[in-house]
Amino acid sequence: MLLEKNFYPDDFPMNIRIGNLKEYPIHYHYDIEFVFVLKGEIKLKNGYYTYTLKEGDIFTNNGHEVHAIYEGLGENIVAVIQVSNLFFTQYVPDLCKSCYRTYTAKEYDPRYDKLKKMLLMILLDYLKKSRNYEQQCIHSMLEFIQYLNSNFNLFAFEDQVVVQVKNNNAVLMERMSRIINYIYENHSEKITLKDLAKLENLNEYYISHLIKEFTGMSFRELLCFARVEWSEIYLLNTDKTIASIAREVGFSTTAFYETHFIKWFKKTPEEHRKIYAPMASNIRSTQFDIIPINQAIHIIKQNLSSMNSQDKNTNQVQKLSLDISVDAAAEPLRTLEPEFEIALTPAGYDTLGIRLYDHLSNFNCKEVTIKTNSSSSDSPVFILKRELEQKGYKTAVKSTEVLNGFTSFGLDSAAHGIHILKENLFGQNKRISINLIDLGDKETILKGMPSILTSGGIPKPSYYAYWLLSILRGTLICRGKHYAVIRACGTHPDYFIVVFNYNEEIDRLCTRNATVHETQDVLHSFNDQLDIHFILNHLSGDYLISRYSIDHHNNLFDYMSKLNFPDSLNLSNHKTALLYTVPFLEIYTEKVTQDLNLHISLNGLGIQFIRIQQHLS
Repeated sequence: MLLEKNFYPDDFPMNIRIGNLKEYPIHYHYDIEFVFVLKGEIKLKNGYYTYTLKEGDIFTNNGHEVHAIYEGLGENIVAVIQVSNLFFTQYVPDLCKSCYRTYTAKEYDPRYDKLKKMLLMILLDYLKKSRNYEQQCIHSMLEFIQYLNSNFNLFAFEDQVVVQVKNNNAVLMERMSRIINYIYENHSEKITLKDLAKLENLNEYYISHLIKEFTGMSFRELLCFARVEWSEIYLLNTDKTIASIAREVGFSTTAFYETHFIKWFKKTPEEHRKIYAPMASNIRSTQFDIIPINQAIHIIKQNLSSMNSQDKNTNQVQKLSLDISVDAAAEPLRTLEPEFEIALTPAGYDTLGIRLYDHLSNFNCKEVTIKTNSSSSDSPVFILKRELEQKGYKTAVKSTEVLNGFTSFGLDSAAHGIHILKENLFGQNKRISINLIDLGDKETILKGMPSILTSGGIPKPSYYAYWLLSILRGTLICRGKHYAVIRACGTHPDYFIVVFNYNEEIDRLCTRNATVHETQDVLHSFNDQLDIHFILNHLSGDYLISRYSIDHHNNLFDYMSKLNFPDSLNLSNHKTALLYTVPFLEIYTEKVTQDLNLHISLNGLGIQFIRIQQHLS
């Protein structure tokens, strides 16, 4: 069978392969396919013409187009991306009728450059498999398809080579797309200019002129071309006679069919069948050697870097890419054995109730400080003290001044989470004091206090930062401004990687007074991109990888900003806020033979915490 059925594993509506392509035998499929040359050159036969595609070229094989791919001169690296029409037609209903043509002989076209960047970013997101990458890839592919619809859903002819249209009139291009789609859909029928004129509510003369202006062919020539192109499927996929095929695609006589076939394919239909039928995909095998993920990422980054260096537009976003190789058995830089002391008030206990003990357990806390102004032995303070001591906690009573300090709304944001991790991972602090819960009324959410829970008990980003620190017991074996690698103790130790993306202005939000809107401006203006590739050497076996992510968009401060920072939040909405602020968790297993490769990408403010645990049989 010439028809290739596309498969999409794990319900992901894209099939992406990157490698060295020697031969992809002649075939067709119903879904759209993008062929992107990342290195070298290839030969791509689509219909009657064989294109030479060089580095940076993108070719679109639309549904039902017979095509094949062969190696060109020298080594090549090619990305082949197939997208599910069944899935994407939910959003783009006419996708299966597309006639995208992305091939161009022009040296520079800003639309084409944007298309390449969009596709490169999809490939990069797919390969890195960072947080929520499936949804990000789907969203980016929808944008890519919509951009194709607006700029490349039409073709023309230059010296009998099908190329993209050079016309920037969006209205006319949309009209011509409809006309060409109609011709292809109804190629086997006796369609006329009158039918097209009725379709577009225009006169026949104007329609004829429009087709000639855009494609370089008359209506009759275009219709015959569509019939000839469609006939190739029957020629190579069936044993039907030439006469039968001619009738099936709409030609009135076999001679008329053969004349137009020879015009485009330069040989008779019978000769074409004799040459290409033995080269079909059901007879010859595909030779496509998939390259390692690290190599693919490196090549894609090179392509992006090359494009960015040619971009004349000033880009204010800073991009930092790092490759970090870590010896899993490296000598320790310092020991991490954090001990937590938590401070709260009786009012805080009244809010939390027995949930207090869940919080104390989360931080492995053994010491509690109760803040108070009362010295009476029968006050709520000392009642709480006795209860805590009965449960085995070492308890102290101190004045309220212990929890007082400056006010900064940066303390309610993810900036405080980064500040906490940075200060405690790279400082010499062993004993960590935590203010558990904000003072005051429960309905006022943001107060700029250094506590880790709001007055109503909703966790701030700082809560999760301290919780992550409580897990980090072992030795620091590698560190940098934006990352730390920790090895736990034991014969088969866990490993932890902590990455945070920030700048000095964000860090200062946690050490100075800052209003809520000032904090919002600083956070929103930070769009720097951090991309780190870690290689943990000398590991082998099956590992469970757990990734926790906190960014500017899944925390309490962002939740309140979406509500335009109301003065208060009804208690009935606290549960929604609670769900919104939980860090994103991704868990998967990976079999490691020698080195473990991990990719972390953060766009804007963010934290990613990775725990690596070995599965022992």
